[in-house]
Amino acid sequence: MSQFSARAIDPAQTDALLEVVTQQITLLTFDDRDEEMLARLVGCLADPREEAQTALANTFGEIGEAATEILVAGLLTHPIAVARRGCGRSLAKVRDPDAVPGLIHALLKDTDPRVKSAVASALVAIGAPAVPGLLEIIGSDAGMTEMGQAAWALAHMDTEALPKFYEAIESPLAAVRSAVVTAVGAIVKGRVDRLEMDPMAVNLLLNALDDGDAMVRLEAVNAIATIGLKSAVAKVMERLKDDHEEVRRAAAIALGKLGDRSALVLLDEVARGDGASAVRILAKLAIGAIASPLTPNSGGT
Repeated sequence: MSQFSARAIDPAQTDALLEVVTQQITLLTFDDRDEEMLARLVGCLADPREEAQTALANTFGEIGEAATEILVAGLLTHPIAVARRGCGRSLAKVRDPDAVPGLIHALLKDTDPRVKSAVASALVAIGAPAVPGLLEIIGSDAGMTEMGQAAWALAHMDTEALPKFYEAIESPLAAVRSAVVTAVGAIVKGRVDRLEMDPMAVNLLLNALDDGDAMVRLEAVNAIATIGLKSAVAKVMERLKDDHEEVRRAAAIALGKLGDRSALVLLDEVARGDGASAVRILAKLAIGAIASPLTPNSGGT
């Protein structure tokens, strides 16, 4: 049975408790070992007011890791969904890796989509320590909603999480390798204008073009096209001869976006001879895009 009440919280109670705790934090007198006080704060997360939710999350962020255990307990057992969501939002402020198992469990088991969304955001805030658990969801028989939230979280990680992806690309599961490629592409794309691309990220994407699974190759082609990775043109050209039509279609689109004239001869051959009409059409469009004076010449590494 949950230690938290299923009754709605009195807003005045929330405001009064927040004022006391804020003063104590300011005066450095707050006792983060006071389990009763921490539980009362978690109980206030049943207050549906957005300003209260924000203030409570920020307060838990100031309290820090001492609040992790009670917040995870609230996330997993509080009978009110808005309070569970508040626990997730608060854990995003605390950013304690010890919260990852509880967050993963909530992502899989909680029935409220808003709670799942808050949990996914908290896992992004924690970063690299959350990657293995999220990839485990991708490789499991979890539902589409849970896999979608996990994929979203992976794609919104910061560059500090990249080493975890470099390890995971060796997974025997194609679904995991595909998720890794998609996430690495998204991470690199989000920072390509501010950083030089990590050579290991580039190599991961290039190697994924030769993966034994078509889904992985497809994601690699799409990521390369989105990033504008011009150094991959020659290997993307090889995918125009892929056994899978969907990969060939993606390769034609990617080459049109990359805009490298070295692809024109092969694209012309594909436009005239591929067995799939969609591939032939896309190859012709790619030729037009490359030949157009509006085709951008800038791109990635």
